[in-house]
This record gives sequence, C-alpha cells and structure tokens, in this order.
Amino acid sequence: MKGWQRWLRVAIAIFGVGFAALLYVTVRDAQKPAAVPAPDGRTDTEASIETRKGTVSSLGSGGEKWKVDSDRSLTYPDGRQKFTNVRATVPHRNGRVFSLTAKDAEVGPDKQQMVVKGSVELTANDGLVAETAEASFSQNEGVLRAPQRFSFRRKNLSGSSVGMVYDQNTDVMWFLSSAVLKLAPTATDGPLTTIEAGSGSMARRDHYARFEGGFRLVSGTRVLECDTATAFLTDDDAKVTALEMRGNSRISGLGEGAGALRAMQADDANLEFAEDGRTLVGATMAKNASIDMSDAASSGRRIQADWIDVRLAPDGTTVTGLTARDRLLLAMPASRDEPERSIRSATLTAKGEDGKGLTKATFSGDVVYREIRLLPAGRNTRQVTGRSLDLLTEPGFGDIDEAQFAGAVRFNEDQLNAAAGHATYQVKKGDVALDTVDDTTGRVPRVSDGQVTIDAQVIAMVVDQRQITADGEVHSAMMPATAKAQGASGPVHRASMLKQDQPVYATAARLQYDGLKHTAAYTKDARLWQGDTAISGDKIEVDDAGGNLSATGNVRSAMMLEQANAKTKKIDRVSTISVAGTMTYDDAKRRATYKPSAHAMGPQGDLHADIIEMYLKASGSELDRIEAYTKVVMKDPSRWAVGDRMTYFADGERYLMLGKPVRLCADSQETVGAVLRFDKASNTTSIEGSEEFRSKTLNGVQCGEPPK
Repeated sequence: MKGWQRWLRVAIAIFGVGFAALLYVTVRDAQKPAAVPAPDGRTDTEASIETRKGTVSSLGSGGEKWKVDSDRSLTYPDGRQKFTNVRATVPHRNGRVFSLTAKDAEVGPDKQQMVVKGSVELTANDGLVAETAEASFSQNEGVLRAPQRFSFRRKNLSGSSVGMVYDQNTDVMWFLSSAVLKLAPTATDGPLTTIEAGSGSMARRDHYARFEGGFRLVSGTRVLECDTATAFLTDDDAKVTALEMRGNSRISGLGEGAGALRAMQADDANLEFAEDGRTLVGATMAKNASIDMSDAASSGRRIQADWIDVRLAPDGTTVTGLTARDRLLLAMPASRDEPERSIRSATLTAKGEDGKGLTKATFSGDVVYREIRLLPAGRNTRQVTGRSLDLLTEPGFGDIDEAQFAGAVRFNEDQLNAAAGHATYQVKKGDVALDTVDDTTGRVPRVSDGQVTIDAQVIAMVVDQRQITADGEVHSAMMPATAKAQGASGPVHRASMLKQDQPVYATAARLQYDGLKHTAAYTKDARLWQGDTAISGDKIEVDDAGGNLSATGNVRSAMMLEQANAKTKKIDRVSTISVAGTMTYDDAKRRATYKPSAHAMGPQGDLHADIIEMYLKASGSELDRIEAYTKVVMKDPSRWAVGDRMTYFADGERYLMLGKPVRLCADSQETVGAVLRFDKASNTTSIEGSEEFRSKTLNGVQCGEPPK
C-alpha cells in the first residue's frame, strides 16, 4: 500500500482551500462594471447592465490578489448577475497560482449563491487540474457542490467521482458516487495504486477519510476490499496512521517468503501503520477472521478465529507476534514431506523475532491436534488432545519440530491409544514421550494398541513402528489372542503354554514392546502371569508372532497343567514349579527348556538337572513328558535316583533313567545299573545292567540325601 495515502492530503488541500475559495472570489465582486460598456442592442432586455470583455481585479499591499475576465456580464434589477466565458486567476494562494475557467457563471440576488457551468476547469501552476460540468457555492451554508462527474489530476495523482460536496465550515468533502482515486508509480514508489468506492468523504479538521458502498484498493499485488473503510491521518494529514475496514474485509498480496503474511480476511479489520505512513506494523481482525501465511514449503498456513491480532517486523510482512481466540483453527496443508495438519483450541499466542518470524506458539483450551496421511491402505488420522499445547517450529511458523501437550492428554491413531498428564511429540521423528499422572483419572501414563495395555511412570513411543518403551513400575495386560487378533506382521500367536482366550499380565521396571513384530521384553524384577501360571526373572521376552517365550536370570515358573491320574484315571490339575538360570519356550515343539542348574517340582517329583525340558501336548494345557539331562537327580519322600538322563511320561506316570551308572536308593536298599524304569501306577521298579555297568544291590543302606 506504499504511497496510496498521498491522495488524501493532496485532495483535501486541492478542494478545501483551492476550488471553493477560487470559485467564491471569482464571482464575489464580478458585479463591478468593466471599463468598456456594451453597445446598443442588449442580448438580454431584462438586464439592467450589460458589459463586454470586462475585467475585475483586486489589489493589495503585496500586489494583485485576484483577477476575473469574462466575455460578457449581465446585471439584473434584483441583483442577479450572469457571466459568459469566465476566466479567473488567484496568483497567491498557499504559494500557488490558481486559474478557473467556465462557460457560464451566475450570482444570486443576495450574492449568497453562485453557480458555474459548462466545462468548469480549475488549474494550478503545480500541475493541478480539476474538471466538472457544474459547480455551485452557497455563501450562507459555506458549501460547494458539484452534482455531476468531477475529476482531478496532479502529476501522478488523479481521481474522480459522480457528484462532490465540500463543506467549508467543517472542512469536510464528500465524493457522492463512484469515487476513484489513482496514484501512478514514480521511480521509487512502485506500482499503480487505485482506490474505488461507492462514495467517500474527507475530514481535514478531524484528520480522517471514510469510504462507503464498497471499498477497493489495489497496489501491485496488494488488494484491500471491504464494505466501508476509514483512514486516520496524522495532524498534518501527510500520513496514514490506521485504516478501519468494516464488513467483508479482505486483504491479499501482502508478502511472500517463509513467515510472511500473505492475506487476511474478516468481517472487520483494523490496520496499523508505522511512522512512515506506509509500512504495515499490525492488524486486528474480528468476526470470521482468518490469515494466510507463507512457509518454506509453499504449502502455507491458515489461521481462523473469531478474533486475531497480528504484529509484523519492520519489513511490514514478516509475522513476529500473533494472538487469536475463540473457535481457533490452524490449518497446515500437506506438502511433499509433511502430512496435512490442523490444530483447534480456544486461544493461540505465537512469538518470533525479526529475520526469523514465528518460532513458538502456545494453544490453550480444549486443544485438538490432528495429522492426516494418505497411505496405500487408505486415510490415516493421528490425533492428540489436551488442555494446552506448546509448539516449537522452524522459522516463519514452518514445519513443527516439537509439540508439548499438557493436561488430560489423549493420543489416538487407529488402535493405538494413550493417556497421560503430559506428552512430548517429536513430530518429524514420530516419537511421543508420555509422563506425569493424569489429573482427571489419577493414573500414570497408559498406552494401548489393541493387543497390549501398558501403564508406567514414563512411556516413549515410536509411533510409525509401533515401538513402545516403558520405564518405572511397568504394568501391562496382553489381550486374549483371539482369531481376530491381527497386526502388521500377521496374526497374534501366543505361547500355547498360556490360554489363548484369557489376558496375560506382566510387571517389570522396564518394558520394550514392538507392536508390529508382536514382541515384548520385560527387564528388572520381571513377572508374567495368567491365572495359576506365572514366570519371573531378571528379564522376560514374549514373542506373540511365533508363540515363543523366554526368561533369563533367577528364573522361576509355576504352571498348572492337566494330567491323567495313573490310578484313578481322572484328569487332575497339577502344579509344576521350576527354577533355573534361563527358561525358553519353543511353541513349535511345545517345549519349555530350563537351564542351567534346573530344578522342577511337580507330578514327576523333585527333579534336578543341568537341563530340564518339559513337553506339552497340542492343547498346551497338558503335560506330555519331561526330559532331564546331565547330573540328573530325581527324588521323592521315599526314594531318590541319579543318572545322566531321565524321561518322565505323563501318561501312565512312567520314568526312564539312563546313566553311567544309574543309582536308585529306596527302602534301605541302593541299586546300581545302566537303565532304571519306574511305573508309578503299579509302584514297580526295575534296573537293568549293561556290559559296562552290571546291576547290583546293597541292603541296609541309609539313603539320606542323593549325591551331588
């Protein structure tokens, strides 16, 4: 809008002290007769005096004050006067020489009303030209009127209207209809500036100009439009300090480049200018307000609210301060590298600095942050809500680097849901960190992906990879592995040693979970359980894709398995407790392996070995057999046996032990051999020898504890 305000002060000076004053002095004393009287045969017989080629002038101490020439003048008995081909000059008026020409002029009987008609033209020696078909001046009212088309031009400034009124008393001028003002560019001013309005008024005394019936200002790429506009001027009318726009206000083409204000619109807008009267320093918009900003990716930013205030850097385009409230929406269109984003809230406060533009923003009140991605599988929406949001962005309100949510934070994307008192979202990385108790629920941070629910003091998520790390008093619940349980890597396949239709719970100090691979690693004081089945250790790893399970470090497990009683033939639920350095469950083989220094207590008795393997039947709830390797020790209250390898068959409760040698001590009798067989149902034992270890028996032996 550079230079557009110049026409305001020029037009007021031209018409306020020029046209009206010149018209008045032109006709005020024109009744004075000329030196050459009219010849016989008057053109108007009603006239009492007629003169031809007359001149009237006024002299003062400084020389001639004004001069009026006419081809003919008529004076009537009632005091009326008429003039033909009027030519008037005022040589000293505000330092300029004014001239006025018209075909006809008439002065009323009381010398209070004056009218000029026909090609009325006002000129000045500084290049001013004003034209109209008719003008009148009322001395009593102090009002100048030009009812027809009125135009003026001076150097690079021009304007026109249909009808013009100037009130000398109030120093106000009205352009009645179709007002147009133009400021042509000079070497330094830039583009043509055009103002169009249905009507306009200028008040020099009160230092403002008002436009109604539709206002439009065009200056290069900049366009200002509204229903009505009021421009406020400095005391010398030389500069515009502010512009009030009312009704359907629109401002476009303001600036380009990262952080620049491109356009604004609202029902009402107030623009503020710097001391130069040209540079925009701020704008306030109300009712259905919106602004458009540029960013580095050229996708732009749009902010909508009921009320918006914008502060600009000295360049007049870069936004360095922004406040908005009520029904706020920030829209960030998708770009090549970034998804579509939007933020809704009650208020927004953004700050920045010269040369960078906005870099920080705070949203408050019912914040809704949303990202929309178009993926091959369809439209994906990521949403975060909370009471407040602090953003850190690249310069110029560019791409978001970090988003800090606080107060009842909720994160949702497909089946991934989270809740916490505070969340930090590293937007480009897709990382979300949750911490702080949620004051609306009293709970620590919680995450659920439809397969597992995790509670912990601190939770970190790599959202796109569905990777979750939880620290501090971790509690998790794994949902039942139903037929519908499906993930990106395939269906959930839980270890068959656990029931598929029941949840599984776990606690630890730390959890690392991969939702795409369906794996979880619990470390430090880890414990996993389902009903009567429980596993504890320094670390527990769950593979719900392959159905495998492992534990390391001070492992202890308790399993409640079904087994047919060899005597009663009924199905009993029997507890088996095992401890070892590690435990691994291979679901394909339905085998749980404990090592080293394994110890298992269950239906098979009290079993020690370097390695113990438990095999389950296809149901996963029944024991098939137990294999023990190296330094095998088997004992119950009445006997013990040692060997190198042992197999326990759950069906029939039969034992087979091999060794070099096998030793059995029972009923004060110790037997040594190569193969031991024991049938619990019939309570029968047999020991077979070999060429290397022939069987032999010692009686009267105190069995005591088995040898180590």
